[in-house]
Amino acid sequence: MLRNTGRNSLMIDEGEGEEDDSSEWIMSYADTVTLLLCFFIIFFAESQNNKEQDILDQVMMALNPPATDTQKEQSKGEGDRQKAAMLSQLEGQLKDKLHEFEVKKVNMGIERRRKEILLRLYEKDFFHIGSFALKPKGKEVLKSVAEMVKPFEDAILIKVEGHSDSLPVNPFSSYKTNLNLSSLRASQAANVLVDFDVKEEKIRVVGFGSANLLVPDRNPASSEYIPENGRKNRRIEVRIQVQSDAADQYINLVF
Repeated sequence: MLRNTGRNSLMIDEGEGEEDDSSEWIMSYADTVTLLLCFFIIFFAESQNNKEQDILDQVMMALNPPATDTQKEQSKGEGDRQKAAMLSQLEGQLKDKLHEFEVKKVNMGIERRRKEILLRLYEKDFFHIGSFALKPKGKEVLKSVAEMVKPFEDAILIKVEGHSDSLPVNPFSSYKTNLNLSSLRASQAANVLVDFDVKEEKIRVVGFGSANLLVPDRNPASSEYIPENGRKNRRIEVRIQVQSDAADQYINLVF
């Protein structure tokens, strides 16, 4: 600060200058270093976490190594044996139960295949001619089938197929084609299974009409109809398959 000394001269008061700002840059530098140190600590901690995770993954892989091809084959073989055992158990129970109906001369058959149990239910004892209405005896058989498969239904898929012979339907019938009639018969049989508590989502229904004849019902030379073979072709087939082996190729059809 300047002041008058009384002799027409000025003197500088050294005790009252502006404040010294030389420390400001030191504070900014310290803050920057502190921030850099914090970032470094965070990055270091993150890298350590990743290393720990890698070590943990390696330990888990050592304790639980991926299955070899041989082990996969062994596992598949064990699964196949379990499926076969389940089908054998179900087949035995069905045969015991359905034998009662065979004694009563119900026209039906049961066949064990490698990955399924096949039931054939022929028209004579199950449907009225030219109709999809089930006879009481047919409902009784299907009720027994439902009771037998119920304990296994979580592991199986049931395919109900309708089949006809090669004779065209009666022109005065309410059904336009054999495909139409066979589909309705299959649906009717499936409905009985559902009525006796088989889950609807475990059932597939399809009608084949005369596409899959069990035996030829026409004389190759004359094309004359063979009634005995025609009766074998008019049938419902119930295929009971292990779920994983059942190619879900059918949809529920309603005509």
